[in-house]
Amino acid sequence: MFSKKPTFLKIKFIILLLSILGLHPLYASDESLSITVMTLNLHNGKDTLGESNLERFLELVALKQPDIIALQEVERKHLKSLTSTGYQIISGMNANLPLYRFGNVVLTRHKVVYDRHLYLPSQLEQRGLNEVAIEIKGRYFRVINTHIGLGWTEQLQQLNELIRISNYLHGPLLIMGDFNLEPTNKLLKNFPFQQIGADFSLPKTFPTYNPCYLIDLIWYSEHWRPVEAEVLDWDGSDHFPVISRLEFVEPYYNSLAKVEIPDLTKKRNPLLPDIGVTKYQLILAAINNSATEEIRGGGIFYHKNVSLGIESDNEEPIFSVSIDKHFDLRDYASLWGIRGKAQWSFKVSDTPDQNPWLTWEQYYRWNDHWGTKITTINEAVKPDFAIDQMYLPSEKLRYRLALDNDQGFTTGIALSPDKKQVFEIQRGRKNDEYYWSLSWGLYEFN
Repeated sequence: MFSKKPTFLKIKFIILLLSILGLHPLYASDESLSITVMTLNLHNGKDTLGESNLERFLELVALKQPDIIALQEVERKHLKSLTSTGYQIISGMNANLPLYRFGNVVLTRHKVVYDRHLYLPSQLEQRGLNEVAIEIKGRYFRVINTHIGLGWTEQLQQLNELIRISNYLHGPLLIMGDFNLEPTNKLLKNFPFQQIGADFSLPKTFPTYNPCYLIDLIWYSEHWRPVEAEVLDWDGSDHFPVISRLEFVEPYYNSLAKVEIPDLTKKRNPLLPDIGVTKYQLILAAINNSATEEIRGGGIFYHKNVSLGIESDNEEPIFSVSIDKHFDLRDYASLWGIRGKAQWSFKVSDTPDQNPWLTWEQYYRWNDHWGTKITTINEAVKPDFAIDQMYLPSEKLRYRLALDNDQGFTTGIALSPDKKQVFEIQRGRKNDEYYWSLSWGLYEFN
C-alpha cells in the first residue's frame, strides 16, 4: 500500500502557498465569525429629564462591548467623551452652523478601511449617513448609519436615495439607525434588506416612557444571519438601544474600495449654474447705448477646478484662466435651511494691449431658486466691486439684479426653453450711460 503521508504534506504545501500569495483556501469560509452591533439615538447627549447621559452610555458600552455602535443625535462636543471608550470614532455631521455640529457617529473596535459622509435630500432638518468599510480577521464589510427625517415626502426621498447609494456598494452590508418608521410601514415595503425584527420578536423602542414604535432598526444583506437580538431596557435616552449578534455566513475576503457615487443634486440648469459641473459656454450679446452699438462674444470651458475663457468686443480679445475652490454650504449652514454650494474663483485676465489684472469671484448657489455672485476686480477702468443677485421662479425663467460700486446697475430677464440655450434682455447703466443688451447663450453639460 502507498503511504498517505506525501498526500498530507502536499495539502499542507498548497495551503501554505495560498497563504503566501494572499489567497484564501476554499474551506476558510467555514471559520465562523460573528459580530455584535448596536444602534441608539443618543437624544443629543441627554436623558428624558434633560441630564447628561454620556457617562451612563460609557457604562453601557463597557458592559455590552459591541463591535460596532451606530449613534444618532450626537453633537461634536460629545466626541471627546466618546474617545474614552477606546473605540475609533467616525462622525458625519448633518445639521451644522459655523460653531455647531450635530449628526451621526459610528464607533468600532476594528480596522476602518475607509469612511465617508453623504447627505440625504432634506426639506426640514438636514439628514445624512455614515458609510464605513470595516475589516475583521480578514473579512470585509460596510456599515451605514443613518437618521431618516419626519416628513412623508422627505422620508420617501431619503429612502430612495439610501437604496440608490446601497446599489453601488456591492458586498456585505449592514444598515442601522433611527428610521422614524416602523418596519411594517409601506415606505419600507420594497427596502431590499432583511430586518432583524423579522427574525426576533422585538418590543417597541420609542419613546422610552411609553414605547409605541419600533423605529430603531438594523438591516442586513444576505451575507449575514442574525443569531440573537434584544432591545435593552436602558432609560438613558428617549430611545431604547437595539443590539444584535450576526454571523457572517458569506464572508468577503477582498478589501473594499470607496466607490464613486454620482451626485444627483446637480441640476444642469444654465439659468442658475451648479457648482463643479463640467460645461461649455458660448455667449453672443448685442449692446446699445446713446453713443455706440457693439457686438460682444466669447466662450468659457469649465472643468472641475479650472476654467478657461476668451471674449472679445469691438476692440480686442480678452483671455482668462481661473482656479476654483468648491464648498458644500450644508457643512456650514444647513441648520439655517441652506442646501446649496459655493465656488470661489481666482481669475487672471489679459489682453494684448493691457497689463494682466486679477478678479476674485464668489458664487453662492443657495438652493434651486437663489444664487448670488460677488465680483472684486483690481483693474481701475472696471468696477472694483459688483454683486449680482439671481432668482428663478421656475426652471425656465430667471430674474437678475446687479449693482456695482460706481452706481451702475443691471436688471435682466432670461428664458431657457431647453436647459441648453439662454435668451436674456437687460437694461442697465454703466459710466453714467444707460444701455440695452440682448444676448444668446449656448451651454453644453458633460
